[in-house]
Order: sequence, then C-alpha cells, then structure tokens
Amino acid sequence: MVDLDYDYIAYIDEAGDPGLRKVKPLDENGSSEWLVLSAVLVDARNEAEVDTWGHEFVKLCGSHQNKEIHFRKLPENKQIIACQHLATKPVRAFALCSNKKNMKSWVNPYASAVNVTLAGKKPTYCWFYYWLSRILLEKVTDYVYRRSMKDLGRAGRLKIIFSERGGIRYDELEEYYRLLNWHDRKGTQFADRDKITWEVMDKDLLEAHPHNSRAGLLLPDIVASSFFAACDKHDRNKPPNPLSAFKLDSRMTRRTDRLDNNPCGYGVKLMPHVRIANLDADQMRIFKHYGYRER
Repeated sequence: MVDLDYDYIAYIDEAGDPGLRKVKPLDENGSSEWLVLSAVLVDARNEAEVDTWGHEFVKLCGSHQNKEIHFRKLPENKQIIACQHLATKPVRAFALCSNKKNMKSWVNPYASAVNVTLAGKKPTYCWFYYWLSRILLEKVTDYVYRRSMKDLGRAGRLKIIFSERGGIRYDELEEYYRLLNWHDRKGTQFADRDKITWEVMDKDLLEAHPHNSRAGLLLPDIVASSFFAACDKHDRNKPPNPLSAFKLDSRMTRRTDRLDNNPCGYGVKLMPHVRIANLDADQMRIFKHYGYRER
C-alpha cells in the first residue's frame, strides 16, 4: 500500500456568484440571489476510484461525445439520476447556501484594511467568497478531525482542491487562511464562535484546478448546483426544484453518523438565519427537509 501525504480530500465548487453590488431580486440585472459553496469529502484511499466515478456520471448523464458534464446544463430527470448515483458513493457532502439579499452593497472594512497584509498589491480581495469558504471549512475540518481521531487515532491530514473561479486569487486565499490561523493562535479573532480546525490543514495541501481537469471536481458541482436549483428562481427563471437535492440526503454530513441527527447547520448551512433570509415557501422546502424550522 502506498503511503499518502494526506488522509482525506475535500473537493470544493460553487454555484451562483459572489457579487454584492447589485443582487436579484432587488435589482433586475443584479448578480444571483444565492451563492452556494459545496465540499465533497473523499477518503484518500478512494482517490483512485474518483476517475471511475467521473466516467460513470458521464455515462449516466452525458453523451459519448463529451468527457465531462456540468450539472446545471442537464435536464431535470438526469440531475436526479446524478444525485441518486452520488448518494451511492462513500463520500460526505457539505452545502453552504448564502442568500445574498441582506448583503447587498455590504463592504467589509476589515478586509480592505488587511489587503496589503494579505497580498501587498492592488486590492483584488474577494472577501465574501473567502469568508464563505472559511465557514464551509469550519464544518469540513471539524468533521475530518473528529472522524480521523476515531478512525486513525490522530488528526488526519486534509488536501483541499478548489475548482478555479475567475476573479479569485488563490494565493490571496491561502494568505487569508494564514491570517485567520495567526489570529486564532493569538486569541484575537473577531468572531470565534466556530473555528477552522487547523490541526488537519496544511498550506502545501491547498490547490486550485480547472473544473474539467479533475474528475473529483464533478462531485461538488453536483451538490452545489442541486442546492442552487432547490433555492433559486431568478437566475433559472423557474420555481425552485429541490427533488435532486433531496436525493443527497444520505450523503449530507451530520455531526454524528446517525441519520436521525439531521444536517441542519452543519452539512447543510443556511445563511443568514431563516428569520432574516425571508424565503418563500418554495425556497424553504429544501431547508425544511434538512431540519430547518420556519420561525
């Protein structure tokens, strides 16, 4: 057996966009109402199988001429098939769903102030995406730590692979995590309710690659896009459809492995709080399914 430098791989992708200057439905030509970030966690021992999984998805949902699929371009019946198939795989999935209406035109002065510290260059700091990735990784690293202590008797090492997105500087993102780590160690973090579990992260195991260059990046695309379809009605120009995201239930991460412990707030995270998000009944269906209550 080959010894790997890591024990788990988190593939990360998103659906929607991080723009805040104009946001639908407040602005007709604004950016998407939702930004969904997803991570799919794979045991490193299964890494060699991921390419096979990719071929399976293409065969199920694509065509013989295409070597890749994009979930959002599939007809709804094939989206359901893709999610059903993903639910058979030994993975854990996370979906962070941000409704951006309350964030319109928001400026983060702290992020602007530390831009020189992070990059030392003209600001390109996409603070909103970075911040959401932090919240997502708080859940992922917590699960990896607890799972690895149980299975390995030590903190596991996590490799993180982002699907490249235009406008995101991944060297800057790495520096953002470095600064968060520094504040956590010094006890000077502004918000410390949850923290990234740094014991499982390593800057040398943080990568970004084009979507079509890694079969594993298909997995978070399926999760992120299925939850986007379950929430969104403005970019898609049709009512939210949660049927595909329902099929992922058994793979969405719980704090424990018991299915009766729902993923609410952990494997499925809604932001802001349901009282603030002001969602309609169609948008709430997916969150009620995963344990949220209307308040």
